[in-house]
Amino acid sequence: MTVRLTESQRLGYARLAVAAHEMDVAALRSAVTSLGLVNSQSGDMPDRDLAFWRFFMRDTAPREQAQAETKGFFKERSAQRKQDKSAGRTERVNVQIPSDLIFFWRVIGLLRGLCTSLAATVPLMELLAARAKIALAATFPQPQHALRLSPPPTGSHSHLASRLHAIACRLAASNEIGGGVSIAVVRDGKTLAAV
Repeated sequence: MTVRLTESQRLGYARLAVAAHEMDVAALRSAVTSLGLVNSQSGDMPDRDLAFWRFFMRDTAPREQAQAETKGFFKERSAQRKQDKSAGRTERVNVQIPSDLIFFWRVIGLLRGLCTSLAATVPLMELLAARAKIALAATFPQPQHALRLSPPPTGSHSHLASRLHAIACRLAASNEIGGGVSIAVVRDGKTLAAV
């Protein structure tokens, strides 16, 4: 099965991953809205949306740990439902779910299942956010990109700074890092090199 996303959908998922990673409620709300997902409490309680997406994109874990995390999350959601009911708030329901979002949920679920069966712990949110930042950075025109990765190394530890600069350049050229990167080597409270 193949699903093709439009450019706006692809960037919407990228914004969603970055917003969840950075715990940015406003950006998450914007991303979710751009994807067409609407639920009955997003306007009043966007922090619950953030909690859901951070739970959904959390690190993979061994089966027992994953089950305990899931149980804890849904226990918390159940307590919230009881609080909402006693406070007279409307129940949290999804009003609109786009079909591509169901595919996204399914893919993440399959990745989780694969990692669990292989007993692999994977920092899923970190990986998604890192690639998403690269996708979002690529939307800016070339003239707005940085002209240099970092200033030339100077000082008594310029050899170390040169090596760090070369590593950062190599990672940036292979798209393994995106956005801003800062590397510092500190020993006994003194900065030996910074890139």
